[in-house]
Amino acid sequence: MNHRADNTARHGQVSRKGILKIHNDSRESLNQYTSILQFVLGLSPPGLPANLKSGGKDFTRPLSSGKQDFDTNKCMWPLNKPIPKLEAVAQCSGEYVNDIPTVPGELYCAFVLSTVGPAYVANVDPSEALNMTGVVSYFSAQDIPGKNSFVAKELMGFKEDEEIFCSGNVKYAGQPIGMIVADYEHLAHKAALKVKVEYSDVKKPKVNMREVIKSGDQSRLQLQGAIKKSQNDEARKPAHVIKGSFDFGSQYHYTMETQSTVVIPIEDGLDVYPASQWMDLVQIAVSRVLDIPESSINVKVRRLGGAYGSKISRSAVVTTACALAAHLLNRPVRFVMNLETNMEALGKRYSAAIDYEAGTDKNGKLVYLKGNFYEDSGYMWNEEVIPLTTMHMPSCYNTSTWDIKGYAVRTDIASNSYCRAPSSTEGIAFIETIMEHIAKEIKKDPIQVRINNFNPENTTIGKLIQDMIVTSDFDARKQSVEDFNKEQRWKKRGIALVPMTYEFPMWGNFSAIVSIYAQDGTVAVSHGGIEMGQGLNTKASHSL
Repeated sequence: MNHRADNTARHGQVSRKGILKIHNDSRESLNQYTSILQFVLGLSPPGLPANLKSGGKDFTRPLSSGKQDFDTNKCMWPLNKPIPKLEAVAQCSGEYVNDIPTVPGELYCAFVLSTVGPAYVANVDPSEALNMTGVVSYFSAQDIPGKNSFVAKELMGFKEDEEIFCSGNVKYAGQPIGMIVADYEHLAHKAALKVKVEYSDVKKPKVNMREVIKSGDQSRLQLQGAIKKSQNDEARKPAHVIKGSFDFGSQYHYTMETQSTVVIPIEDGLDVYPASQWMDLVQIAVSRVLDIPESSINVKVRRLGGAYGSKISRSAVVTTACALAAHLLNRPVRFVMNLETNMEALGKRYSAAIDYEAGTDKNGKLVYLKGNFYEDSGYMWNEEVIPLTTMHMPSCYNTSTWDIKGYAVRTDIASNSYCRAPSSTEGIAFIETIMEHIAKEIKKDPIQVRINNFNPENTTIGKLIQDMIVTSDFDARKQSVEDFNKEQRWKKRGIALVPMTYEFPMWGNFSAIVSIYAQDGTVAVSHGGIEMGQGLNTKASHSL
């Protein structure tokens, strides 16, 4: 007992207000004393203030529920008639590329990844892997008959070629160096780990975007966009000056299926079944890698098991590698990346950061806003997102006094990619963080601060927000939250109303073929869109 008392005295104590003070700041100590405090509060000792009792109870979350009400014009049915999505069952059960039935003689692929980077590949020895029973071949950059790149620079979003297999200079740890082809999928992955790679000129990688920015290395920074002020208010003196920064990290796409492709040689070319959002890129890339005509490549996409941007261009590296094996061996080949390889080899959401200074009047209206924001491109400048971020960051606000610059940052990691609402997530997070910071510093209502900064040319958003405040009974609910928080030390509630506008550009106009069969009048539609969960095929059927 004395030991426990001494231990508590050394490492922490519970005050009469129920605040746990930790002297040892380790996570283990914090977890231990949080558990002790919860146990003590759970006993509800005499004299325990009512606002502390909730600390002794486990947090529970009630069952979530949701409801969506919408109107449809029945005169237009079946065009907008609510019906179950045609492919709902298939998508929920996971019928994706890897569910395409296997065919006789089919082979399987697995990447051999670099374990360091930047570096130079001095030697590759696949002999141990090739001696394994069932391993068919090992392919690398020197086996590519055409161009060693899975992108096409004339297409939107590409500035530089990206190698399928490293030709010598390793750009990042996890970059594909080669590929094992085997009779079984598990064997291909196992054999890939047996390939011995020797490196030279190994350098310390620069993987932290903030450290790259701090280094001042201009070769790793590229100004790609800006929001320029149209009004000069330098003569106005701000009542408040608020400075801050905001960082958030990368994000893996977590699709239901990893990057996957099946390629089957046919008499006059290849049938390619990729999990891709961009069939055009796949067809062009395979054509150039194999040095064969595009007309000999049939690309078919039934549906995707989620994409979220990861299968716009990143799917092409898997498809071109798979097509290479099928072409050289003249056998059907399946390439389904395992989760570990998928996460190591391919890019994710751009991590982002902003440094800002805001000058406001007494009501939080911006007199000026200046700052720099940064997004981590990885080792390539491809799929730039800065221009899109500058498009989304203004949202519903008046930008006439803003001076914002956007920089892409080159780091020694896989080339990053679009990910679930690319740029709009970052841009809106930037400006909403700033608005929230202003409101907190000047002690004004966050909603009113936002309203004070609305773009005067957009009168719709102001009306929408005012209507929402009334129809949602926001003020009463906010007061209820505040009252609850005053009465509770450990449990807290929150409520927020955040406005935004979303610019929706059109990225292209793709054709469709409607075939009407003479015998029974049934209809088949082939279109250039990709079904990835949004119900595109259902919408197409509605229009018939």
